[in-house]
Parts: sequence; structure tokens; C-alpha cells
Amino acid sequence: MIRIHFINNIIYNGEKLCAVGRMGYPTEVFLRQGHLDGACGVYSLLMLLMFHKMITREDLTEETCYSDPPYIKRLKKQFLNPLKGINSKGSTLNILRDKLLSVLDNQIPVNVYIASYISKDGIDAVILRSKIKEQLDAGQPVLLKYSRQETNIGHAVVAIGYSICEELLRLYCLDPSCTIAWTSIWNNVIDVKFNYDNEDWPDYNHRTERKVDVNEILLIEENSIKDSCLPF
Repeated sequence: MIRIHFINNIIYNGEKLCAVGRMGYPTEVFLRQGHLDGACGVYSLLMLLMFHKMITREDLTEETCYSDPPYIKRLKKQFLNPLKGINSKGSTLNILRDKLLSVLDNQIPVNVYIASYISKDGIDAVILRSKIKEQLDAGQPVLLKYSRQETNIGHAVVAIGYSICEELLRLYCLDPSCTIAWTSIWNNVIDVKFNYDNEDWPDYNHRTERKVDVNEILLIEENSIKDSCLPF
């Protein structure tokens, strides 16, 4: 029997996937590309912020109110206001991190980890995968970016749970590129190999049935948030 470990802030009422938002009440979390316009990285980042109780869906979909905290106004200006129609241009996780840090006055520990075969400042791929599991074990979501091996096309999703399957880390994800069924709280499953040297076990995207390479992650590491000066 496979046991699935999910993050802490998940509420499912049988119809919608929600999380407790910054106002203390449930807010619908899943965002499909087209709801707000923009590329997958922006959608995934906004879902990540909702799980971390930093924003609500209403912050994104309703007009700015004079009583909104300043960081909400900055967030809309940074991520939503520039979008005119469908914007398919992607952003690197480093760019998303830098924009988010400017929104939050650099007061929140937002970190990006990249595999060393992509960046000279990166970390070992096995350590990167261990960080994914550590964050999920702590009950927190992971924004991860993967690329298709044959094309090197990148895509971003949010991992909200995992199970161990035949020595693989199976990640249950929210993918902004497709719908989510009312019978599930995830819409994409990605198998990540712990032993990166084993070519017989590539990372694998079950939705597209393709080999992929999970090579970048963005984390809001909440164990450090309590020592930060929160803007909300």
C-alpha cells in the first residue's frame, strides 16, 4: 500500500482545492493558465504564495482596495498589471525570486536551487532532490521546474505531496497548464529519481508520458520565516 504525504495547508471540500489564506479563511488555490494570463512560472508562484498564507485568490482576481497591504499592491503591479492578453513568455526561477523579493522587501527567505550541470553555482542533483523531500516533509509546497529531455523545453508546477514508489520519489503536483478533476487534488504526477547516475530511471512526467529532468526548485523556507520581519 502506497502512503501519500501531503503538505499541511490543504482543504478539500469535495469540489474545490483550497488553503487557508492570509485572512484566515479558505481560499481556492488552483490556477489554470488563462484565469489571470501569464506563463506557468507566474501561476505556480502565485499558488505557492496561497499555500504559504501570503495571499488569497481574491487578492488576484478583485480590484485593488485601499485597505490592501502595500505588498499586495506591489505584487499585483509586479506580476499581474504588466500582462496584456495571454503572455507565454516564461521566466527563470531566479527572475521570479528576485521579483518576489522586491515585492516582500527582501524580508522572506525565498531560495532557488539549481542542479550543478545547469549552473556553475548549482548543487548536486541528488541534494536538490533531497531538498524537495525535506520541504514536503516539513509540510510546505515546492515550486519545481523541469525540462523535457528531447527538447529542453521548461515547465513549472507546484508539488503538494509525495510517495515513495520503487525507490523513486513520486511527486503529486498542481500543473497550471491543464484542468484539475473534481475527483482529485492534483493533476500531474512526476517521478523523480534519487540516484541521478542511474540512467535506467529518468525523471518521468505521467501526464504527458515523457521523460523529463527536474533541475530547478524555488522554496519559501518557513523554518526561517519566524526570524523575519513579515510585511503582512
